[in-house]
Amino acid sequence: MLNFEKKGDGKETLVLLHGFMENISIWSDLEKHLSKDFTLVKIDLPGHGQSDILAEVHTMEMMAEEVKKVLDHQNLKDIHLLGHSMGGYVSLAFAEQFSEYLKSLTLFFSTYFPDDEEKKEQRKKSYRIIKDAFAHYFRLRP
Repeated sequence: MLNFEKKGDGKETLVLLHGFMENISIWSDLEKHLSKDFTLVKIDLPGHGQSDILAEVHTMEMMAEEVKKVLDHQNLKDIHLLGHSMGGYVSLAFAEQFSEYLKSLTLFFSTYFPDDEEKKEQRKKSYRIIKDAFAHYFRLRP
């Protein structure tokens, strides 16, 4: 199961999905404001934060399925889902597969438009840079 934290005691549940090379800590500044109205469920996506790498390639659909497992484990439905950057892509995949879970979907610095060729090339370049200098970008857990 993915690493997650549940905070707050609001009547509504807001699930927060971070972007690429981030983790649940990106929500720290917003948490104090959002937890007044929502129960927050912050999830480390596969291969990020304290969540394990689950496959050689983490598709958005696979990550959405893993998010659903967390929600099922917590008996959560009728959620508000907020995805930042890549978390927005995971949120869109979640909405396509599991729309019955959603009350709302918010994209935060993300888009529902597919990447154009230039954006795809930028992503490939980023992956190559990270792969070549992995230790510079990542600290492995003990």
